Amino acid sequence: MKIVLKSILTAATLAVGASAAFADGPVLNIGASKLRAIQTNRLQRNLVIPQNLVQRGCVDLAVFAEQTRVGDRVRVTYGVRNVSSINYVSGPSQQAIVFAAPGRTLANHAFAGLNAGQSLSWSAIVNRPLEFPSNFSVIYSYDPDLYIDGNTANDDCNRANNQRNITVASN
Repeated sequence: MKIVLKSILTAATLAVGASAAFADGPVLNIGASKLRAIQTNRLQRNLVIPQNLVQRGCVDLAVFAEQTRVGDRVRVTYGVRNVSSINYVSGPSQQAIVFAAPGRTLANHAFAGLNAGQSLSWSAIVNRPLEFPSNFSVIYSYDPDLYIDGNTANDDCNRANNQRNITVASN
């Protein structure tokens, strides 16, 4: 069992882009529940690696919104940031950042890709409300089939940061 497991882990190391020299290194941490640090000092080529043994990073897009007062108005700066270490690669018009007020879309910004650490931002000037606060939302919107199109480079793994609400206070 140990030799087979070592061979699978070594092949998994090579499958995710590490060199053979790395595979000969002393320790490989695959992150599996019961397998932590395992010696990998034997190479065996042409193995089929089960996908659940190959640990991969994931893309994480996060929306943001900030407001600054400009006289009697407010500038809302909003956008999306790739907070992961993996490039987001997708086709044009498969996703957009939507700036909305309750019941209406104010702006819709389509984009095609976003490198790791990169941000896209836009701004809008809104009137300060006279009496009651105004609410706005920034939403990362995507085609419904984005997660089943076979392209894992456009699968956002953290949907909890795909919407941000902002309230503009009254005068």
